[in-house]
Amino acid sequence: MPAAPAISQFYGHLFGDDDTENLFSDRSEVLALLLVEGALAKVQGGLGIIPADAATEIDRATQEVEIDPAALTEETARNGVPVPALLAAIRQAAGSPDSLQYLHWGPPARTSWTPALPCACATCWCCGSVALARF
Repeated sequence: MPAAPAISQFYGHLFGDDDTENLFSDRSEVLALLLVEGALAKVQGGLGIIPADAATEIDRATQEVEIDPAALTEETARNGVPVPALLAAIRQAAGSPDSLQYLHWGPPARTSWTPALPCACATCWCCGSVALARF
């Protein structure tokens, strides 16, 4: 049995389907992390913690950026979490405008990673409910 039976050709079908697998893919995790970063900026901008125009720019950047999860591999291995690599990739893709100095303002890197997983779980639960309703 492979170390990760969910991705095994023999056992993978026992743990879900292609839709569920896609929800927990690296690409989906990057998208969830981007949602969290955009939401963090909007809340901080609304509370006056960061400038409102910076919050708008950060939110826009997190919605428009396309990040290849493979590009985050090396730095993720070094840090133990993907957030520092993600933040660097967002800044690089956006051309590092001044407003991006407020990206992920304040919290330690692990704080984006923690709420991103429930995004995937909630989506999986909703999709699972729809799939069960088909039976």
